[in-house]
Parts: sequence; C-alpha cells; structure tokens
Amino acid sequence: VRLDRGFKNDMKSLPINCSFCQWTDALNNYQKHLDQSYSNVNCEDCDEQFNSVDKFNEHKVSKCQQLIVDCLLKDFGCNERVIRAKMEDPFLTKQHQHALLSVVRQMLLQLNNRQMDTDLPRTTTAGVYNPATA
Repeated sequence: VRLDRGFKNDMKSLPINCSFCQWTDALNNYQKHLDQSYSNVNCEDCDEQFNSVDKFNEHKVSKCQQLIVDCLLKDFGCNERVIRAKMEDPFLTKQHQHALLSVVRQMLLQLNNRQMDTDLPRTTTAGVYNPATA
C-alpha cells in the first residue's frame, strides 16, 4: 500500500507535544527539536552523558546506581527512599526487619491457604436411584 503525498503532508503537520519539556510544534519539526535539545543528555544523578534520549531513559529506569528510588519493601510498610546502589544497606534496620517479617508472614499465610484449599476432601452425596423419577 502506498500512501499518497497529501496524507504524508497531513501527518507531518500534526501538532505534537514533547514528552520531555513544554515544546509544542508540528511532527515534522520534532526530530530537530530532539536533536537540538536532547542530543547530549546528562544524568543529573550520576553525571553520565548519553547521546540519545532512549539510552538516557533506559539508564534512569533501570541502571542509574545514584538514582533515589523507593525501598523494595514499600508495599510492606517502608516509606524510605534510598540510592539504588545502596538498596540493601537499610535491610538491617529495625523498620526493615519488621517489614521483612511482614513479608514472610504474608507469604506463609498465602501458602497455608493454598495448601488448605488442596487438602479439603471432595465429597459427593450418593442418593438412592429411583427409576420412576429419572
């Protein structure tokens, strides 16, 4: 399928908002904006430099060791934020020991509930067969 020239031109003129800043313009100008504004992005947490926004985003999401993130035990009551590289350091604090105990208790409870569900006997009642009612 070949797109007609009018459709291509319409696509290029669609308005777009930059997902990294307040810039708004036509799609046709977006790559130029990215190249000018984000071609050499520095991580503000570790000072590493990136030549593309995609690599920078990947770094921020999963690799930057200096980024401050929520504790892994947040869902179990810890509200602490820590540097990713030192994520394990606070696990020895009293607060984290309580959170870890909570995790273990919750997992044991779930395991026991599953085991009880599979251990319940399955019984059926047998009635007297009456050919007149069948």
